[in-house]
Amino acid sequence: GCIRFVRPFLTMKDDAFVVMEIDPGTPFDAILSHPCLVGIRIRGDFDLARLPIWANGNTFSIEPYIHRSLRTGEETDWSLTYEFEREIP
Repeated sequence: GCIRFVRPFLTMKDDAFVVMEIDPGTPFDAILSHPCLVGIRIRGDFDLARLPIWANGNTFSIEPYIHRSLRTGEETDWSLTYEFEREIP
C-alpha cells in the first residue's frame, strides 16, 4: 500500500498520528520518500504486531512493533535494516 498525507505539516504542533491496520503475519518492508534521497527502505525480519506512524513539520516516524513470548532461558533475535538510496539503480 501507499501512505500519502493530504496536507503539508508546517510546524511541530501541526501533526498527525495513526496506527496502521495490518494483517497478522505481515512482514515489515517499507520505502519512504525523502527530499534529498531517492528513498529510504526499512526492512525487518519479523512479522508486525502493530505499526504506529506519526508526522509533524520536522519529522516522519514509522515505528514497527514486534511481539514475542519467550520461556525462561529461551532466546530470540530480530533486526531492522535501513537502506539510504542516493541514486536510482
